[in-house]
Amino acid sequence: MIEGSSLGPLGDALETLRARLATGDGAPRATGLVRFMTGAGGAALAHCHRLRGPVLHVSAGSVSAACAMGEAFQKIAAGLADVVVAGGAECPLQRDVVEHFRLAGILAAESPCRPFDVRRSGTVLGEGAGVLVLEDAEHAARRGARPRGIVSGFGLTCEAFSMISPEPGGAGVAESVRAALGTRPPDTVGWIKAHGTGTKLNDAAEARGIASVFGTRLGEVPLTSLKPALGHALGASGAVEAVAALLALEAGFVPPTIGTECVDPELPRCRVALRAEPSDAREALLLSESFGGRCAALVVQRPAAA
Repeated sequence: MIEGSSLGPLGDALETLRARLATGDGAPRATGLVRFMTGAGGAALAHCHRLRGPVLHVSAGSVSAACAMGEAFQKIAAGLADVVVAGGAECPLQRDVVEHFRLAGILAAESPCRPFDVRRSGTVLGEGAGVLVLEDAEHAARRGARPRGIVSGFGLTCEAFSMISPEPGGAGVAESVRAALGTRPPDTVGWIKAHGTGTKLNDAAEARGIASVFGTRLGEVPLTSLKPALGHALGASGAVEAVAALLALEAGFVPPTIGTECVDPELPRCRVALRAEPSDAREALLLSESFGGRCAALVVQRPAAA
């Protein structure tokens, strides 16, 4: 089990502490200490399902869950595991957390969030969890499991540019995408699930980074962001959005970028999916980015039989 989370149970811990201080509710119970464990979610899931193998936690900002899935993919590819449960959970909708994001100027000044739009002004927070079971193909076949998708590549890097701002040219995005694609050309990618926060700097840097890999083809490949529909679940976003992307691949469509109406002409020419559109694509590229310049990319495929 590999769990990814940026804040872990911090929001719940803060609310509990605030309530106890307000009511004078005595000393905290011993079980309350779990609320300060960043990796409490993975341990709780393992306890619930009796997962007795290694249980690890990845905390790397908004790329946490993407890292968890990437680590699982690499462990299986290296023959170190047959099955790994990987994903992430996040609960940032707590007053102190939200206020920090608001004061930092990251939240959208108006609703909705508008990724890549000329009027974009910020993101919207969301919370949730996404968990996937990654399994060696032969192991899955022996037990008759039907795969819902295939992870075929993972890339992770750090731009080492700034703790709070992306490298303007999107160098980290480009590097992680190239690592995920490996020796395959970008022509195999049918559509792109961008990190797409709806903030001025991040969307611009991300678009430039993708364009440096895809070139003029970026004007043809559908690009979408799920943040307006699902909210930005921080460390869990990579897994939550991966689940949505795999379901969309399976169903044969590109999800829309809700709220975006007019793509910023200052961005590299890109074809943002403004509404849901049918697609027979077999492969999608999933991107995640975080404070600290961390960038992650996953390549996922629809199984041939699907």
